[in-house]
Amino acid sequence: MTKNLYWLYQLEVNLKPENILCSTPETTGLMENLANLKNDIQTFRMHAFTKITVSKKFVFSSLAQLTTVSDSIYYYLINCAPAWRASSLAPEIHSTYKQVLKMLQGLMDAIIGFARTNNIDVYRQMPLSRYNAASIRAYMRAKLSAVNSDLQAGKCSSTLRKLFVDRLKQLLNKPRLTYLQLWTISGILSSVQSARPRETLELIILLFQYNFNKPTFIRFLKMYCRRLLQRQAEPADQLSKLYMLEDMIKQICETSSCQIRFQGVRIEKMMLAFVRREKQYIQQQMHHNPYSQESKRQVNLSVPQLGLLARLQVETGIFSKEDIGATFQFFAQHYTTPRTSFISASSLQKKSLNIDTSSAMALKSILLQQINWINKRFD
Repeated sequence: MTKNLYWLYQLEVNLKPENILCSTPETTGLMENLANLKNDIQTFRMHAFTKITVSKKFVFSSLAQLTTVSDSIYYYLINCAPAWRASSLAPEIHSTYKQVLKMLQGLMDAIIGFARTNNIDVYRQMPLSRYNAASIRAYMRAKLSAVNSDLQAGKCSSTLRKLFVDRLKQLLNKPRLTYLQLWTISGILSSVQSARPRETLELIILLFQYNFNKPTFIRFLKMYCRRLLQRQAEPADQLSKLYMLEDMIKQICETSSCQIRFQGVRIEKMMLAFVRREKQYIQQQMHHNPYSQESKRQVNLSVPQLGLLARLQVETGIFSKEDIGATFQFFAQHYTTPRTSFISASSLQKKSLNIDTSSAMALKSILLQQINWINKRFD
């Protein structure tokens, strides 16, 4: 305990339950503690403001000691309550503890506020006092509940909403909540309330800006990107979509105005690496295809119609059902369509079940023409 904070040590000793109960029935000792504390805090506040700009160590050590003593007094208030509640001075003791905690918290807030204006952030990883954390948690939980309700009213993915809410709950339930964690949680909740995202992509962008780099979110992002790619039948279109995603990731990071973000690995680095791997995979598929364009035959069908034709061969027994994937792989490797030079086997198989009625009827017309040709030939 530094010389300038000796009063803090004395306060902690005086407010121990065994000592405070020795006060006179008239509670003179309690009142003296409060009166002396106001003077000590005012004196130390002025001293602190002159030291903050020249000593970062002073900020850290002062806050650490103030937090320790505040936690001790909070312990007296909560855990030692059975020892002082039986006293005739119980109401005054309870009031004294509450007032002292409030005054110490006011001093810590003043020091932090002054330090922030001078760009001193050595306290960012320090835990909040238990007294402050108790009220902060209650407020933040209520705010999180309101945000959760707002997201439920929109069209955001329920999976994304749940992993976001669950992660913030985990942080709020941590035994020692740090200032940085508090500011990040507060910032992201305020941003969600202000932006009111209604679509999944809107919430993704907002979480991206705050570097919400939790494993569950990273897995969600990768699945989300892969779903976008699956909607593109052509590798060229998939590449185009990946380049678009790459540009979007870079733009989000460049335009983000968030000053406080979640600590750890930067989410943009992880996702840009993922996009690069996906691009390489698709490019390898395109450039190392063992079946050259010259060896393929073009059919006058759309990709969905070709997929349905392949499925007909399976469903009518021409090809075995045991390895249906190999059948679609054969069609994808050996055929092209007027608008598609490279066909993905998985896309072809998927489209064979998701074909629109007009395309199916067009194929039916072609098949009927084939049957008519057989009838004319072999009647």
